[in-house]
Order: sequence, then structure tokens, then C-alpha cells
Amino acid sequence: MMPAARVVEALTPWPFGLSVRQTVGKMVELTRTASVTPAVIDLAKDIVRDVRPGDVPGYVQAIDEFNQMVFRWTPDPRNTESLTDPVRQVAELRAQGYVQNDCDDNSMLTASLARAIGIRTRFVTMGLLSTGPIAHVRAEAYTGRGWVSLDRSAPSLAPGERSIAVEVA
Repeated sequence: MMPAARVVEALTPWPFGLSVRQTVGKMVELTRTASVTPAVIDLAKDIVRDVRPGDVPGYVQAIDEFNQMVFRWTPDPRNTESLTDPVRQVAELRAQGYVQNDCDDNSMLTASLARAIGIRTRFVTMGLLSTGPIAHVRAEAYTGRGWVSLDRSAPSLAPGERSIAVEVA
């Protein structure tokens, strides 16, 4: 049994009904479940098949490069926060060659792929946490040397913004 997610800092509510804590908690749950499914494991192994065995930074880089090739960003409908199961995303990817979703869905997919091959992951949220909802979430993977972002599109923090990290492992 995997340990519970560790929340580094208190989270503020979304305007959509669920708190950030609940949303990230659901992301953690979906990611944990997906990372042990055969479809996700098989895809993760396919992605890293040309990387030297045991090269965790190489695995992370391969997942990140794969993500950049197959990910097409699209926002959730206005005033709605939806989460797409990473297993469903893998099925869509296999069927159409790409996935089209937003940052939280993409974060779950990349975290699931990394976890499927034994890499620790976490979600990092960014935004004006003291006055409003988060503006962005990204997945990070632990390489043994530190945390590496699996999201090249992550915005920089603006003055007054803060980030929090929630480990999936």
C-alpha cells in the first residue's frame, strides 16, 4: 500500500466547488491507480526502451520529450474543473496519436508514466494561493539528484504568487 500524499502547505478553495486540496487529492488518486495498469506500464516501457537501464534522469527526459510530442493543450470549459483519467488518456493517445487536455490532466499522465517505471513524482501548483485559485499545475519527477519538471509550458511565478508541492508517492 502506498503512503498518503503529503501536503506541504495549506491550500485555498477553487471557485468551482472543490478545494484545491480535494482536486489535487483526486489527481493523486487517479495517478496512483493508473500507474499500475498494464496500458500505462506498457506505454512507459515503450517510451524509455532506448534509454540505458537504470538511467533515471534519462527516463525522465524521455518521458518529457514524449510528452512534448503528443500533448495538445486545451482548457476545461469555463467555470469547470474536470480531470481525465490517465488510463483514458493512454487509450486516446493509442487511438489518435495525441492527447488533448489541460495542465492537470497532462500532469497526471506524465506522473503516471514516471511512476509506472518506479520514479517518484509530485504535483506542484502555482498561483495566487492566498487570494485565489491556482493558475497552473505541473508534474515533477525525482531523478535522485533533485526534482525535474515534466512541463516545459509552466509559467514563471509572478510577484505575490506561491507554489506548493504534493508528492504522489
